[in-house]
Amino acid sequence: MVRACDLLGVARSSVYRHLAGGRVSTLTIPQADRNYPNRLTAEEQAAIVARLNQDDVADLSIREAYYTLLDQGEYLCSLATMHRVMRQAGQSGDRRRCSTNGTALPRVKPVLVADAPRQVWCWDITDLPGPGRQRFKLFTMLDLYSRQVVGHRAERYESRELAAEFIQATIDTEGAQPRVIHADNGASMRAGTTRDLLARLHITASH
Repeated sequence: MVRACDLLGVARSSVYRHLAGGRVSTLTIPQADRNYPNRLTAEEQAAIVARLNQDDVADLSIREAYYTLLDQGEYLCSLATMHRVMRQAGQSGDRRRCSTNGTALPRVKPVLVADAPRQVWCWDITDLPGPGRQRFKLFTMLDLYSRQVVGHRAERYESRELAAEFIQATIDTEGAQPRVIHADNGASMRAGTTRDLLARLHITASH
């Protein structure tokens, strides 16, 4: 058997499994429906959903809410379980657009107009491929009127602190600040540090 498997280039375990024939499973209950001792009950899952919809974490992503509660000494379940429970509740998407019962709230699409430079800026964070398997985060700020890149920087990661530093550095470099800064609904764009900075500079935040 050893010599034959070496000549054929196959594993002996595969040959023995083939000779033994296929095994017929005696389990008739699907894995998703099996009753494990540590499986969350329906009441526990409802408690997780209710906790993540409370005001202090309702506007955070599931990951941010998980670590925020963990910092406060509150452990509900693992992060993977939290994602699964919220996905089953229909709240695994953009939670900032959901009410406490999971239904979408009406949102007004912003319409921004600029008739001169330095009135409205738009910014985003994009994945930037690096050498090998490295990936960077490209912070880019555009002027809506001229389409000019007024600020950019590449970082190894994305964070709310870097977002605030990027906005402040762009304003300092340009020597002026716009009336409105527009962005998508990313975590760094809606972070408290970003909102506080724009409020302090009297810049309207648009999303």
